[in-house]
Amino acid sequence: MSDKDIYQESIRSGKKVYLKNTADYLKTLSNTIPFVVESEIPCINGRDIELIKDDRCFKFRLDRFNLVKNMVEYQSIGYGLNKTFKIINNSFGNVEVINGANGFEFKLNDLPYSITGSLYNLQSINYYSSSTKYYRSLIPVSDKSSFEPNKYIDNERYSVNENVLLYGLIEMDISGIKFWIYSYSIEGGKYLIIDSKSEIKVKDFENIVDSVIYSLALISGNLARNEIITICSSSSDFESVEDFSFKRLADSIISSMEIVSPLLALQVNLDKSINRTIDKSTFESLVKICLQNRAYLRSIKILTQSNRLPKELKASAYCVSLETIKSNLIENSKQGIKPIKYPLTASKIIKDLKATLSSYELDQFNSKDVIIKRLEQINQQSNFDTFESIFIDVGIKLNSFDKYCLKLRDQFLHGKIPFYEDQNSELDFIIYRLHFLICALILKSIGFSGHLVNNVIHFKLRMRNLNLTEPLFRRI
Repeated sequence: MSDKDIYQESIRSGKKVYLKNTADYLKTLSNTIPFVVESEIPCINGRDIELIKDDRCFKFRLDRFNLVKNMVEYQSIGYGLNKTFKIINNSFGNVEVINGANGFEFKLNDLPYSITGSLYNLQSINYYSSSTKYYRSLIPVSDKSSFEPNKYIDNERYSVNENVLLYGLIEMDISGIKFWIYSYSIEGGKYLIIDSKSEIKVKDFENIVDSVIYSLALISGNLARNEIITICSSSSDFESVEDFSFKRLADSIISSMEIVSPLLALQVNLDKSINRTIDKSTFESLVKICLQNRAYLRSIKILTQSNRLPKELKASAYCVSLETIKSNLIENSKQGIKPIKYPLTASKIIKDLKATLSSYELDQFNSKDVIIKRLEQINQQSNFDTFESIFIDVGIKLNSFDKYCLKLRDQFLHGKIPFYEDQNSELDFIIYRLHFLICALILKSIGFSGHLVNNVIHFKLRMRNLNLTEPLFRRI
């Protein structure tokens, strides 16, 4: 086949993404759009207001306030700008500004004066309608490849208009609805894009987007946030944009805490049997478990949002993340991890021991009540034993370094380390080991089997410490 034939075949056989109308819509947002304010607050009701998309916000310009009786009464709510209000434009569409302006300023000594400021949360009036539609979320990301999902997850070729890409699109199925995930440059900016390929309710779509973003962050170590624009259409090709939503989010996070690394695998010339990406089915299972089990999503959020914190705070957050997922797995443990297998047997043993204890005179004890309370807890494992049991339950065998880390974790939480500079290495060990154990526990519990980056060893290599006691990629 000629190059032209190969190109045409790629267009025919690959999945097709249509972004032209989306690009036109984003271009419209970057131009000044006139509206008229509709508000219950008379100071701003009926005033002309202009919006234009800016970095992580919409900038606005209000021509002036209405001068009304007792105007000072409205000062605490920014004369109406600090409350939710509507802005009307019949050709563009009517928009609701949620919680009003983030901030504004005006100078009375400059005539004619105007009010300018920023809006962080706005949406079409009908955005949260009860009907199902097709939705597309766009999250602006830096040009760095850190936010390209195809680096970390198995993907396939696709085309955008007539532009054929040999890789980059991830398709997943959630409750019978297909979703496409990819990154692409539109109007000079790069976006992480998530599409629903079937009609869906907006709340369900937003929950899935949230789970996708944090699942990607767990795998890549990079959390794409900053802002999110979501558009909806009655067509899966997004031939027309009917409604939109804009939300400013917390800062994106870029870290080195990736758990698979194709580049690192190539750099160290690893055996081809070591997986360089996460398979699509595992990623799909990860997104699903985040939707179905909020403990998983909470654990992942704590972990990924902590990756750029100072060491002590990061270690503390990782401990909470591990405790969160451990507690959930204990509740759903198939084998159970209590020392005495059956509750009725445990109750009988405790009752018999209490009877034996009661035969001794009270003057034989400093505190008989303390002994009784310990007897009542006889079927509870120590925190360390609980950790070890839950890892065994999912199929992970802890090595001596893992067990040492869990003991150091207890010392750290009880304020015993670190107090001196030479103990910082122990804190680094806790941080990177806990990160690996949390990721391994989460992925193994959803059926993953493969190699993960051993970040303790990766950190040593970055610090030029060649005293390696474990492999750089560890199989779970």
